[in-house]
Amino acid sequence: MQTDIDVTQSALAVMHKRIDTAHLVLTYRSDAAPAASGVFAPVAHALQSSLGMAMQVVALMISLAAVLAPLAIAGALVAWPVRHWRKRRPKPAEASAPPSPI
Repeated sequence: MQTDIDVTQSALAVMHKRIDTAHLVLTYRSDAAPAASGVFAPVAHALQSSLGMAMQVVALMISLAAVLAPLAIAGALVAWPVRHWRKRRPKPAEASAPPSPI
């Protein structure tokens, strides 16, 4: 009896494995577009790629802001106490300059 149960469970496990490996989803999308021909083909291509380039510039500006903002904050946190300390420090007595011989 136990042997029959083991055989059935083994067969069931094999069937589940077959089902798991039988499902395959394949999505294919071709990025190649037919080449434009004619005098205005370069202009059409430039217009199509201009939005992508503009978005790359925006992405670069966001990345630069993400890097430079913490550095600016850290610099301000260091510079503010230094400036405050320099303003409160007593100034040394200025030496009197000799009169100019004009």
